[in-house]
Amino acid sequence: MGVVEPVVPVYELDSAGNLREVPEWTHAAQQQLAQAIAAELEARGIRAFPVVSSLETEAELDDALLLFGAVARDAVYANYVIPFVSPAARFQYSLGDLSGLAATYGVDGFVFAVGHGENSSAGRTASEVGKTVTSALLAILGGGGVYTPQFGEDWLAVGLVDAKGDLLWFGVRDSSSGDVSVKSGAASITHGATEQMPPRQPAPPPPGGPAQEAR
Repeated sequence: MGVVEPVVPVYELDSAGNLREVPEWTHAAQQQLAQAIAAELEARGIRAFPVVSSLETEAELDDALLLFGAVARDAVYANYVIPFVSPAARFQYSLGDLSGLAATYGVDGFVFAVGHGENSSAGRTASEVGKTVTSALLAILGGGGVYTPQFGEDWLAVGLVDAKGDLLWFGVRDSSSGDVSVKSGAASITHGATEQMPPRQPAPPPPGGPAQEAR
């Protein structure tokens, strides 16, 4: 499977709740997430091939990523926290024919991922911790419940698409702990998004020949 670099902008969340994208965080997150996705595929017996955009493929890859983003939003609304409904159950999504793109990269299909990362600024972290301490003191004095701190929220959606463009499998995870721009945070949210991904099934052997390994 060809692993297309994820589209996951990462923002800084300030004390007022405003978001500002930090390009170096975005770049780091997309690299770390691509590596984490490849590791999850390899653990399931699926060979991961890093897809690098070129002048020949850039336009088609960009179109496929935009379509996957739209499909992911629809699938999240339709299936969020419910196991993905298979095409056999008449839930079917497609990005259109990707056979030419698959042939160019020599893969059987692609893994696309989209998401969003938020890291709390130092000011917001201090503010939220202060609110939590104050509310805890008030609760002790009988003045109400304990405040739940509001830090940055991350989410990641991952989909496996075959060469025909059909979405074979889809998973999503959100998290308020970790940082998707570092290895541990990217690995954690990717593992959560892909934990229901099945292992590779051996391809049927061709007439008179050995089974072909999926890539």
